[in-house]
Formats: sequence, C-alpha cells, structure tokens
Amino acid sequence: MVNEISETSRSSLTVAQPIAPAGGELVVNGTRSLTLSGRNNHDHDHQEPFHQITVKNESHANQCYTLFGRKPRISNDPSKEILSTAFSTNALIKKDNVYKFRFSTSYYAICGKLGLRPQPNSPIRVTDSIPVKLTDLDTRTEGQVLKLVMDGGTPLLVPASSTVLGVPREGFSVITGTDFNFPSNDGIFIGIGAEVRPSPSEEVLTGTAEKQISPIAIFEPEPNHYFNIIPSDKWCVSGLNLLPTTGAIMDSDLFTYGEFSTEVDCAEGEKDIWLHHLRNGKLVEMEPADSSFLPLAGSSSFRRLRHF
Repeated sequence: MVNEISETSRSSLTVAQPIAPAGGELVVNGTRSLTLSGRNNHDHDHQEPFHQITVKNESHANQCYTLFGRKPRISNDPSKEILSTAFSTNALIKKDNVYKFRFSTSYYAICGKLGLRPQPNSPIRVTDSIPVKLTDLDTRTEGQVLKLVMDGGTPLLVPASSTVLGVPREGFSVITGTDFNFPSNDGIFIGIGAEVRPSPSEEVLTGTAEKQISPIAIFEPEPNHYFNIIPSDKWCVSGLNLLPTTGAIMDSDLFTYGEFSTEVDCAEGEKDIWLHHLRNGKLVEMEPADSSFLPLAGSSSFRRLRHF
C-alpha cells in the first residue's frame, strides 16, 4: 500500500546515451558499450568495492564464458515473471589463459524498454539507473524507495518519499504511476543491475577503467503498483559456448546445465573467487594458497572446494 508520494525534484533528467566501447561491453538496441552519464558517472579515482571471479581455461579447447546473476525475489508479488540477462561475457579465451570478471558489490535499480515479443538474446534498452541502498535491520536503515516516471515516453527513475508497507530486508522498492499501459508495445521494464569493471588486461589495452552499468534481471511492472525487490547474492559462471550478447535476455535455465556451470555466493563483502575449467568440462571452484599468483594445472597450491 502506498499512502502519499512526493517526488524529489531534479533540475535535469539525464538519459543514457550509447558511446564507443571502453572496457566492458553492454548492448543496448544493438549498440555496444553504454555509459550512464550525469548522476551515475562516478569519479574514476574513487574505487568502490567489487567482486572478482577469475576463470582459468584448462579445458581441451578455447572457451567463452558468461556471468549472470540469480533472479531477484519480489516479496509482495512472488509469481511475477522475471527475465534474466547476460550480465557479462568475454571474447574467446585460449587454453591455459585466464579471464577476470569484476563487478560491484552494490546494486542499481534500472528501467527501460524491452520492445515487442522479447526472445533469448534480444537486446534491451536501458534508459536510466540509480544506485540503491537496501534495507538493513541491523542499522535500522530503510531500503530506498524509487518511482518509475515517463518523460516524453522514456522511462526514468526518481527518488520518492513515501510510505510503503513491508520494504523487505536487504531490498528496495519501486512504485509505478498511471502514466503507462500494461502490457505496453514498448515493453516497459524495471529491474536490477550492477557496475561492470573491465578486467586488468582490458584496462591496459584500452587505457581506461571506465565502469559500465549492466542489467542482471528485469520484469514488466503493472501501473499504480509497488514492487519490493530483493537482489540475490548468488552468481553463475557458464562454460557453455552459447555466448549471448552482453546485456541481452538469456535463458538462465539453459546456461546452468549440468556440470558446465558453477554457482558462487558473493554475500557479505568483497569476494575473490577462483574457478578452473577442467579437461572433463567441469567448472570447479578452487582456493589458491597464495592469491598473488595463479599456479598451473595440477599444482598442489590449490585445494578443491566444490563443483556443481
């Protein structure tokens, strides 16, 4: 239930614009590498906490990997259909080479347009994003409440002062108005995302540490409603060579097939996770004895943790 909403005014509403590639990749309407400007453009000297997942290809062939997050939970609408997106992908990784996925520990609320009849690998258009604070009962901090508004047909997010019943622990809320239809021809969506940071090798090649906002999961909201969204801290790396487009819709069930995928838990602070893609096709999580270097296959410096 929403009692009263007063939007925080903004002198200007900045909509993301596609630019040339810089480090990570995000596809929006077929255009690579979107940087969100204005309030979402952070100072590059300010290093925010991030997770790092290192994958070493020890399989029999060159490989491609896909990182995606588990779907969030909508506590007041658990049956809501949620679409997964390919959070980050990489170019072909040669045998015995490594790739580092790096992404923020914090989350962003995102919105945009899906278009008609979205299918797996369909690109989506992210039009706005805002970093969100989640409810923390230990510090008695209430999760952020945002409102979805339409500005000339473009979905945007604005902070809202409101009373929302049941803002969930480790969650945030998004309120919708009556300025759009459901279902809509444009496929208006809201969801969650995170910052993607380029791998160290990409920073060297591009000379930049430009950060990108990439979607994790999205859904189509109804008007005049509110949604309590609880992100998941579980992520998956898939070794299936079915490389989707970064930022596009994906079939997460397909990419979690068998032992070719591994789920990792990124709860409670920064994580530095190491995965080996073995010759039998399995992705196995390892723990390095010394994380300052990566031993070759068969080294006793690694202890097997688990595989899925």
